[in-house]
Amino acid sequence: MISKNTQEHQAEFALRFSRCRDSLYLIAFRILDSPEEAEEAVQNCLLTASCQAPRFERDGAFGSWLLRVLIVDALIIRQQKKCRSIFSEQDLSEAR
Repeated sequence: MISKNTQEHQAEFALRFSRCRDSLYLIAFRILDSPEEAEEAVQNCLLTASCQAPRFERDGAFGSWLLRVLIVDALIIRQQKKCRSIFSEQDLSEAR
């Protein structure tokens, strides 16, 4: 059974995240230039942040902390996209 304190913490986290979600999406979109990848970055940010939220206690910096998590996740997606592109080009040149 989930304690009331845990339920309250989860509800508070969900509310705080939902307040930042649109801004996070816009930032991710500017980094990735793709709606699908921006949405993926926001989802990754939610997963990462929800796992680390119990260790995060400061109220004032929640949005800044989420922004840092999002930027790391977006940069990882961008790097993976770049690597896939490089390997695809190499596969095409080797096939010729």
